[in-house]
Amino acid sequence: MTAVGPVCHIAPVTTITPKVPVNIPAVPPAAQATLNSLQATVNTLRQIIIIITGQQANNGQPQSAAQSEPGGSFTQASVTKVTKRIFQGNDPTSSNFVDVEYVTQLAMDNNATKSTWTYNA
Repeated sequence: MTAVGPVCHIAPVTTITPKVPVNIPAVPPAAQATLNSLQATVNTLRQIIIIITGQQANNGQPQSAAQSEPGGSFTQASVTKVTKRIFQGNDPTSSNFVDVEYVTQLAMDNNATKSTWTYNA
């Protein structure tokens, strides 16, 4: 019979990577009634989500310059606008009115994925 001596378990060396704070863009103010403002707001919110969800790199660390930004960036492909006159008290004989221009359809292209999304109001 073979005797076995006591076994001492030595835990493997664990490398602990400290988390480093990541700069996150500030949440933008509400978009103005212009396409450029809306586009800037959407792209900033998209960038915040990418960083928070860790899609930017390991442990949310910034990517190296050699890596490209995941998802690319959106640019406007087309826009359809409509102008509607709104009268005070819904009375078309009223001299008080405002003309409101709004977007009924907006198409955006993603440069990296070569995809397009369309918004229909």
